[in-house]
Amino acid sequence: MRATGASTPGVGDAAYTITLTDSAWENSTTLIAVRSGTNVVSVMSTDGHDNGAATAKKLAAQLVNSLKGKA
Repeated sequence: MRATGASTPGVGDAAYTITLTDSAWENSTTLIAVRSGTNVVSVMSTDGHDNGAATAKKLAAQLVNSLKGKA
């Protein structure tokens, strides 16, 4: 198994994406953790040709936007 990670701009106050890949898997997995103020949201996805990266980022952004003004 291999893990790669990188900062992810454009979502919340700070975000980091980790992708796990393994040749034995049909599709790899992406986890994105996003901080917005004092809240932290994490989303994991395997959806799509990009190992779930776009789906995870989109869902995390929707969750962060729904938290604005509620903390």
